Amino acid sequence: MRAKHPYLVEVKRLIVGGLLFRPSKVCDKLYPQVSETYSTAVHSILTGQVDAAAAVADLEARLVEITGFPTGQPA
Repeated sequence: MRAKHPYLVEVKRLIVGGLLFRPSKVCDKLYPQVSETYSTAVHSILTGQVDAAAAVADLEARLVEITGFPTGQPA
């Protein structure tokens, strides 16, 4: 399996090491609002209502507003 899918070693390391969390765990009670905001942004991109770059920038700003989390890579 490793020879065919070498990336799985890294995925396992991240999961076992606790570096990957489900969004619902990280956002806790804010998850419904975060999920709705994300879904709305994806829908607007897929239906062509909004340019993808603009939608992602707006999504980031809204998620920061909702969660208070900083932008950028997780620490």
